[in-house]
Amino acid sequence: MGFPLSTKDRLGNIINLELVDWRHIQLRHKEVRRDPELLISSVQNSNEIYLEKEGVLHYVYQISSKHYIVMICEIWKGEGYIRTAYIINDRKKKRRYGILRRLEVY
Repeated sequence: MGFPLSTKDRLGNIINLELVDWRHIQLRHKEVRRDPELLISSVQNSNEIYLEKEGVLHYVYQISSKHYIVMICEIWKGEGYIRTAYIINDRKKKRRYGILRRLEVY
């Protein structure tokens, strides 16, 4: 597997995962460190997309009945980079994403 890994999100943006960002995720977020392909497919198949601020999108993908993987991406002119990823539970998702603007639900 070579870096960068790339995919297209549901909004038409090209999303990349660079080696430096993957290493950050491996060190800081051990719960998602096993497979970078999981992040790529989760962006592709995200259930919800939220806008944090201009140029920062949160992709949320449900991995079980009460758990979600979140990928935070910086976007610029149709191309973006996964900067971090982590797993949250349903309660934390409701609290955090109740205040952000949801762009899409799938």
